[in-house]
Order: sequence, then C-alpha cells, then structure tokens
Amino acid sequence: MSEATYRSDPSRVPGLDLLRLVAVAAVVLYHYGFWGPASNGVPQVALPYLASYAQYGFLGVPIFFTISGFVIAYSGESRTPVGFAIARFSRIYPTFLFCMTLTFATILLLGGTNFDVSFAQWLANLFVAAPALAGC
Repeated sequence: MSEATYRSDPSRVPGLDLLRLVAVAAVVLYHYGFWGPASNGVPQVALPYLASYAQYGFLGVPIFFTISGFVIAYSGESRTPVGFAIARFSRIYPTFLFCMTLTFATILLLGGTNFDVSFAQWLANLFVAAPALAGC
C-alpha cells in the first residue's frame, strides 16, 4: 500500500498501528530483557540493565489484543455479516494455508524421529477442524 493510499484511507487509524508496534516491542523486550516470573519464579535475569523496564513488557500482550479486537470490530462496521466473514476469511486463510503447508513439508522432510506428521493431519488442519478430526 502506498503512502498516499495509507493517508487517504479513512478507515485506517495510524496511531493504533504505532501503539501495536509499541506493544509488540514491549513483549520482545520482556522476552530478551527479563526472565524470571515467566520461568516459574527462577530468579535469573537475561539482561540485568533492562530488567527494571522489561519486567512490565508482558503488558504488551493484552494491549495488543485489545487494539486488534477494536480494529477488527471497526473494520466490520460498514459491512454485512456475510461481507465481514468473507473479508476476514480471505485475509487470514491463505496465510494459514501457506504456513500450515510449509510446516507440514518441513516436518515431513526434516522431522526425523522427533516429529511425526501425516497427510490426514494436514487434511484435518486444512478444514481448521483438527481437534474434531483427531482420530485421523
């Protein structure tokens, strides 16, 4: 998307993108700058000079999901339920299919004895119903 398109799109809220970026950065900082409470209380800090700030990075997760929930609801405001479902499906499913197939192929080729995968599992995941089709 070009900058001109980005600016002229009235349904886009650039400030929310920036806030999501800050939330993601906080979570990354938490994982790289602080390690302790997340490790069942093990008192080990990965980067001690960042620990006093990084310990609050876990708050980025609920912030990120709250913003994402708002953006999803906001994107459906001017659509019918069917139009919204089609738009969400067409945005999410192709990426899901690509990642699922890539993971399947990688495990099939490089999984060795540590991982096991079958075509039936791939097929169950294709329909996003793996738990329901677990007997495959």
